[in-house]
Amino acid sequence: MKTIINRIALLAIMAVMSVNMMAQLPDGAINIASALSYELYVVGDDAPGARSLWIQYNATKEVKCLLQTSQEPLDFSEYAFNQEDGKVMPANAICSISNAFVYPGANCYVVLEGCPDSRNIYTFIYDVRNGHTIHLPTNNGFIGFTNEDTDLLSESYDYYPQGGRYSVINAYDINGKHLSTMRIKHEQ
Repeated sequence: MKTIINRIALLAIMAVMSVNMMAQLPDGAINIASALSYELYVVGDDAPGARSLWIQYNATKEVKCLLQTSQEPLDFSEYAFNQEDGKVMPANAICSISNAFVYPGANCYVVLEGCPDSRNIYTFIYDVRNGHTIHLPTNNGFIGFTNEDTDLLSESYDYYPQGGRYSVINAYDINGKHLSTMRIKHEQ
């Protein structure tokens, strides 16, 4: 009986050791977000198709790649970049990741943003549990969460008819539903 218990204990230790030995982040991994139960890392250059998102679970130290950015920039021409709900899309369509923000209401959701074209900053809601991804129709990045930690604020820009840009602030819920818009225009 003692031999069986010792063998079981040895097998358990070997299993933990093999998991920990396999749990390695790639060289150059940069921590971009932290939650209670995990850390998020990016690896690679912030160019379309050149970056991957990794998760490391704090309790087990398990590491896995969540997604690889797409080499093909998305066609956002159908978006008005204001007053629209977010659109569900495959995670492998995200073309750039430069920042990540853990949603305070449920830390399984992360707001990802990236700038694939050196001009527009696209924003995505990403579920680390299953890869469910929503693109928010904004083009100037994520601002933050509301005081109640329930809604997301993102910025877009739009153009005056006579030229020049102005800011448009949009609020969304965690499901990508558009809640409200504020246009910040200056007299010209």
